[in-house]
Amino acid sequence: MRLLTLLSQANNRKVCVILVLCVLLGFYDNDESKKLLWDYYHYMKQRYPNDTYSDGPLLGLIEIGERRREILNQNLRAGSDNLLFNRDINFCSQVLGFCPAGIREFHEC
Repeated sequence: MRLLTLLSQANNRKVCVILVLCVLLGFYDNDESKKLLWDYYHYMKQRYPNDTYSDGPLLGLIEIGERRREILNQNLRAGSDNLLFNRDINFCSQVLGFCPAGIREFHEC
């Protein structure tokens, strides 16, 4: 990934460029980017204690967390829909002895 390379070799880059790259890196979730953002956060916090330069890496880390939370919620919603569908089919099968076609058709829509 090109952003990782740019940030890893950012020896002579200006701080504002590094901060923007850190925010952008937050949109690409992988283990290397988390570590690099975490390291930059602590570096900026120590190097510039009276400035808000640590916000760039922090925003990148927050973005990674939000994207993971979004994916988890989507997976949970999909799983709960399947659980409800299976519960309905099981209920129909037990009470009626069969499952009406309408329930299956509704779920497939």
